[in-house]
Amino acid sequence: MGSFATPSEVKARVKATAVQELENADLDDLFVVPAERLIEERHELNLDTNGVPWHYRGIFQARPDLETRYRADYKMAVIHLVRRMAQNPHGYGSQSVQGASVDYGRNIPPIVGTLMNRWGQGSSMQGEVFR
Repeated sequence: MGSFATPSEVKARVKATAVQELENADLDDLFVVPAERLIEERHELNLDTNGVPWHYRGIFQARPDLETRYRADYKMAVIHLVRRMAQNPHGYGSQSVQGASVDYGRNIPPIVGTLMNRWGQGSSMQGEVFR
């Protein structure tokens, strides 16, 4: 089961037919877990078994409010990525149907990077002192 977003939360926010018609277990296996892993890999999160990046472990112990923000950002990033995956199941860069075209750009929507870049190992927050 997904660590950050549950299938019911995803169904409530992603209205794509591909998501709505799946059973929760299938939705978790086909969309939620792959989205969480893709985000972890792309943003070099290096998560421990609790879903916390190793490089933030001490900071999160001192500042639980930051961990709450991290988990909320991760959940929203998963929802945005599942929405993209449901709308573009074949991973096309662009698509044209009967004169209408759409450009998907990168495989991961830019909003996911906006939410998760700060939590990765290359983060600008890395090394900051929190008091």
